[in-house]
Amino acid sequence: MSNSIEHFLPNPESRQRLHAGPLARDIDGFATWLAVEGYARSSVRAKLQFIADLSRWLEHRELTVEALDEQRVEAFLHTRELRFRRRGDA
Repeated sequence: MSNSIEHFLPNPESRQRLHAGPLARDIDGFATWLAVEGYARSSVRAKLQFIADLSRWLEHRELTVEALDEQRVEAFLHTRELRFRRRGDA
């Protein structure tokens, strides 16, 4: 199985949306780690989307990765629309 992010998200526009915000530099490595750990393709896509959403949330608030703490994660989870929440997000 390919560990490339293209394997999980073949659409270039979808991949481009992942690479925004302060967590963008870590997306490819995270996708590779998830694949190596044996996560299912659908789980990888969901986790990548979650991280991309968090990254955009940080960017919108002009926060860096270093500013990310438990309280900010809770605030992000609280503001995230219920339809996007998945078991295990926290």
